[in-house]
Amino acid sequence: MRTRVIECSIMLLAIAACMMNTEVFADHSKVNVNVTEGSLVPGCEENNECYTPYNVSVDIDGEVTWTNNDSAAHTVTSGTPNDGPDGLFDSSLFTSGTTFSVKFTNDKFSDGDYQYFCMVHPWMEGVITVEATTGDDDYESVDTTDNEEITTIQNISADGSIRIDIETSKPVANEMMPITIKFYDQQSDELQEHMNYDMTVTQNDEVVLSVMGAHEHNGISNHTTTELSSDEQIDVAITLQGIGIDEITGPMGETIEFTVVPEFGVIAIAVLTVAIISTTILTTKYRITKF
Repeated sequence: MRTRVIECSIMLLAIAACMMNTEVFADHSKVNVNVTEGSLVPGCEENNECYTPYNVSVDIDGEVTWTNNDSAAHTVTSGTPNDGPDGLFDSSLFTSGTTFSVKFTNDKFSDGDYQYFCMVHPWMEGVITVEATTGDDDYESVDTTDNEEITTIQNISADGSIRIDIETSKPVANEMMPITIKFYDQQSDELQEHMNYDMTVTQNDEVVLSVMGAHEHNGISNHTTTELSSDEQIDVAITLQGIGIDEITGPMGETIEFTVVPEFGVIAIAVLTVAIISTTILTTKYRITKF
């Protein structure tokens, strides 16, 4: 009887492990690239770190989004510094803390590599590799228990005038983590335009994203961290620098902090609970039978 209890416990734990390591097709439909802080001066090109990652892959009909994490304005312009723009895509100047996106539709793009650079800082170069979705070629094993879940965390400024909503996925080791910030006028519950702020994102005291002097015109800002070193919690600190362009009003210098904590998957919790209950029942039955 004792052997049977042990076998049942092992089987239940094996089921839990299988459910937590689901195999799926790799998703290259949405890809994020950072304009690296400090890339306004030469040097980042030595290790291909002006745009990070330097080379990314995206599916046909997939979308690439660039986030400007530098203090200067930049462009994302298809072509090369030597040959100039080729006309496929061009962001024009986009400022610190803002984003630019391109959808690689099959009517304009085919399989292959597409080079791009910054018109203002020509040492900045990157490559987009467009790939057809072929099924088996993109097949890989990843942990997807909670990867696609989006968490929303809210906090309010000390004077009660500004609410900040942060939307993000859970931290995953060796992956970049997208962070969407929404600033609201707490009284009207409408997006607050012309918000100025600084933001620092850390993991284990290591900075994975730094945005200084950001100005958000419409109240929504998208950012992406560098690759995370672990699945551990992420700490986000947003320092409000007032509202407006020429005349600044509202809270200034106040730092509002957020913590993104990994969650144990709902399915995993359910399976573990069943395993514990089943083991307890079987063990109790064994004791009753024995005595």
